[in-house]
Amino acid sequence: MHACVNGSPSPLQALTHDRATPTDLFNHSTIDVVETLKQNGKFNTLVKALEATGLDKELTADKGIFCLYAPTDDAFNKLGDVSRCFLW
Repeated sequence: MHACVNGSPSPLQALTHDRATPTDLFNHSTIDVVETLKQNGKFNTLVKALEATGLDKELTADKGIFCLYAPTDDAFNKLGDVSRCFLW
């Protein structure tokens, strides 16, 4: 595998490289969680909710490493308008 992001090894390369350290797994990108959600295009409702609550500013790359279980727009749509209005 030859893919590198910002000159760092991909997570797979970090795992398979004999001199890799645990931090190699997390130094492969400077794109934060919210930017990743925006680029995907299937998480617009979640992005709107994060921005409305100010959590988008807390999920930046300079504040740490985050794992987020992110519902898609389709999942939010299944809730219906009345249920969605109580989320934020």
